[in-house]
Amino acid sequence: MASSLNSVDPDPISLCKLCLMKKAKYVCPRCGTPYCSVNCYKSEDHLDCSEAFYQEWIEGELKGNKVSLDGKKKMMEILNRISNEDVTFDEELDSDDEESLPDLSERLAGIDINDSDKVWGKLSVSEQAAFKELVKTGDISSLIPAWEPWWLQRINKPKLVELDKDFFSEAELKDIKNKCPLHYKKIKLLSEITKIKPSHCVSFDLINILGSYSLTVRYYNGNHFDFPEEAAAIMHKLSKSLTYPQKFVSAEIALDAVGLEALTYNGIEVNEDDVKLMKTDVKRIMGGPSSNNSTYYMLSSLSDMCKLFSNITCSESQAAKGKFSTIFFNPDPDIDLLKKNDCKIVLQRLKYFLSWVLEYGNSS
Repeated sequence: MASSLNSVDPDPISLCKLCLMKKAKYVCPRCGTPYCSVNCYKSEDHLDCSEAFYQEWIEGELKGNKVSLDGKKKMMEILNRISNEDVTFDEELDSDDEESLPDLSERLAGIDINDSDKVWGKLSVSEQAAFKELVKTGDISSLIPAWEPWWLQRINKPKLVELDKDFFSEAELKDIKNKCPLHYKKIKLLSEITKIKPSHCVSFDLINILGSYSLTVRYYNGNHFDFPEEAAAIMHKLSKSLTYPQKFVSAEIALDAVGLEALTYNGIEVNEDDVKLMKTDVKRIMGGPSSNNSTYYMLSSLSDMCKLFSNITCSESQAAKGKFSTIFFNPDPDIDLLKKNDCKIVLQRLKYFLSWVLEYGNSS
């Protein structure tokens, strides 16, 4: 692909150092080896270098500040791996037009990577074709490092603890909390907003909601705010408790309800292992970072959901799409997006559960 090939001046005595048969047209940007084609670049003799180069490139992009879906997530992650995919575009590479193109890094110099339409306009015909092929086949999961949920952090109590002393340092707990979503401000105790005593089933409704949250966030690899409307719609679909009380009689039934919705919903692709992981995640969330901070992750999860649904109720209508967005980011027809009024109802429910956790969470 032109993006990874640095052209060299033709030299009659300069042979490809990989096949030793053809004249070298390019130089590996990582090790400096002259080579003649993509096939040689990806050959077994050069595999370690080529794979390392693209891995470093991808990781470098992913370590940057989180940006929108139209930016690094779907654009650069796939784009930077095109040369490692079996997409047939060698013929285009040998064309005069492709060879005359500057390196991709030069073409993107000064371009806002978040602006997918501008980036798309800088790609060659063969690069666009290769990009489309990867999107078409859906082979993207291998490019994205697995996200580690913040709720997996746990401070385990040592066997011996001095009386009247915490078994963890404040710095350790602060570091864990800094990785969690910020808590919703001005949470009131439930008894301050209603005189009606909550049913014992409220805890099972909460579990149902947390199951929906954890499964959805994992589905988006922690990037659910890049897909706010879709993520909110999925959470709403998976948890009926977000709309009205369900009166589940056990935690198991509450979680099974989420799993059943997820496995039969065309809007997402999950399997039985994902459902099992969701159940484990909920236990982790309800346990908190430590035994004496058991409600912290529940408050973080509910607050994160409040932020997501609030963003939708406050957002303006989407701007006109550019060419890239029109091609790749049409709404999933299997996901029924929520109306703003629906989101407002969910927000009221979430605030109720925040108040419940604040007052009764330690006994759940």
